[in-house]
Amino acid sequence: MTGIATAQMSVLEALKDGEPVALDDLDGSLGLERRYIVNSTTRLISAGLIERTELGVYQITSDGRSQLESGEPIKSGKTGKRSGVKRMRAGGLRQRLWNAMRAYNVGDQKKAFSLPDLLTVALNKGEETPSTYNNAGQYLRQLRKTGYLLTLTRRQPGTRPGSNGFALYKLERDNGERAPIVRAREKKLFDPNTREVFKW
Repeated sequence: MTGIATAQMSVLEALKDGEPVALDDLDGSLGLERRYIVNSTTRLISAGLIERTELGVYQITSDGRSQLESGEPIKSGKTGKRSGVKRMRAGGLRQRLWNAMRAYNVGDQKKAFSLPDLLTVALNKGEETPSTYNNAGQYLRQLRKTGYLLTLTRRQPGTRPGSNGFALYKLERDNGERAPIVRAREKKLFDPNTREVFKW
């Protein structure tokens, strides 16, 4: 097996008891770099072998159990719809969120993503706090107000009973690598790639 396939099998084995397991617990028990664990969970979710029960918490699916019982290795090339999304660790939070959003646009295809999807690949260890989630959510709302994000009518299923699920977005305006800068007091957004200013 390749390195990433081995990491995926390690994560799957760690979830075999069927109980939800937090990312921090996987990080503490597997002996793998956190970025490999995050990459593996993203791929396993895409392949339908595990599911996210809440932000940063994972549980094996029936398909995942079948995969373990088969004894067959996971094919590293079978990564599902999010195969183009890599962990973006450099820069501040909003730059990392922007990097993650851009990774969902592959060629002419614009793939949908939710805030939890972005946080899974953008957060560094120790950043899983309510203030971080609020900051990220606010940034997405400001990008939506200025036409950078399109909100879809369908939603990503929630992880708790009675949940309305998570809003799904597509990145409609991608002017370059540098993240748009919010000037909240002025109700403006500055795009450093084009030097344009957008109001909301």
